[in-house]
Amino acid sequence: MIQLHITRTSKSFGSKDDYSCFDTETKDFKDLKEAKDFLREEYGTCKRSKMYVDTKDGTSKHIGYIYGFKNKDWSHNSQSWLQQDWIDFSKVTYSRITL
Repeated sequence: MIQLHITRTSKSFGSKDDYSCFDTETKDFKDLKEAKDFLREEYGTCKRSKMYVDTKDGTSKHIGYIYGFKNKDWSHNSQSWLQQDWIDFSKVTYSRITL
């Protein structure tokens, strides 16, 4: 099983402030293809940057992507904002425990 850990962040246009987190979510998929299909449908062709984590041996490991785009709450006619969704992939395996 593949899990996507999604951290949604945002900030106002022209703001010197850092992005702040407003939502987190974990989504489960049966395989990598299904997870990639979800990402393609959800984010389309918006800007994407690789996301890395430092390992104990000093190297970096590619663990996901940061999707950046402009967003707006159309139902409330709000001002637009900049959004970055940080998405990392995890392979989850289960083992059966016999009691």
